[in-house]
Amino acid sequence: MPLSPLNRICRIDGILDSAGRFRVLEANAVCPGGIAFAPRAHEIWRAVVGLPDGVSERAQPLLTDPRLFARSLVDCHREQFGRDPTTAVIVTLSSRYHQEVSEMIEDLQALGVDASTADARTIRLREDRVVDQRGRRVDLVYANVDQLDLITDPDLTSYLDAAVSGVACFVNPLLSQCIIGDKRALAIMWDPRFADYFNAAERALITEFIPATRLVLRDRDLLDLLERARDRLVLKPANRLCGEGVVIGPGTTPAAWRTALRRAAVSGAHVVQEYCPLPQLPGHNGLQLGMDGFVFNAPSKVGMPGRI
Repeated sequence: MPLSPLNRICRIDGILDSAGRFRVLEANAVCPGGIAFAPRAHEIWRAVVGLPDGVSERAQPLLTDPRLFARSLVDCHREQFGRDPTTAVIVTLSSRYHQEVSEMIEDLQALGVDASTADARTIRLREDRVVDQRGRRVDLVYANVDQLDLITDPDLTSYLDAAVSGVACFVNPLLSQCIIGDKRALAIMWDPRFADYFNAAERALITEFIPATRLVLRDRDLLDLLERARDRLVLKPANRLCGEGVVIGPGTTPAAWRTALRRAAVSGAHVVQEYCPLPQLPGHNGLQLGMDGFVFNAPSKVGMPGRI
């Protein structure tokens, strides 16, 4: 049986705005960075900076259990197949996003899983099993790759066949980027045409925690409006990673903003979002403060148990 819900590993990128509200800028369901480094980074932050004034502290699952990510992967396999995985592969592509791979392998091995890494081009379906470059059966695959790269490289057909075969556990499944990792999902939440899909409580949450977000379309009136609102907007590709292609309105010239909007409208794969300045941490030479959180084995509905 496929995993349900599909998305299991996600990072919520956010900030505290000037009013002290937590705002969700975007969700990253595609090899979110920081999973392995977060516990150590937290220790360094506490030792060097400490907690900001007025911020209370509570136990964080990823800090009390640094192997929580690896355990969550094992849990996914157990849920799908009713047993723990014997073997696992952390998949990369052309060595991109490899910074935390060795830590992921170490944590899986500590849980008794024979883990290694492999390039996505070497993963294939052989009869009724998924195998790596050595012909070894693979039970669990963590896709530490940008899924858009997977569908644009003709050498990855074999990997895609393996990913949809259902004979191994792939985390996150390919559709997760379309559902969670695509910023157009935030635009749908703000689009009046889809308001009836949300109840009153859900609409209140959207207004409170998600900055206004809108899809950029080839509409002259809309583009003129967005052009005039440059100082209040950020332009983002809907499905790219690591800040690639982001244009911050207040930080660019009117001419550059106009050009970026026109190109975005042609692509049909960009959103504009309300600009939320990063707050500065008092007494630390202008250090800016973001607040990201990880969600493992995310619940399908608000109120269901999950590990955050």
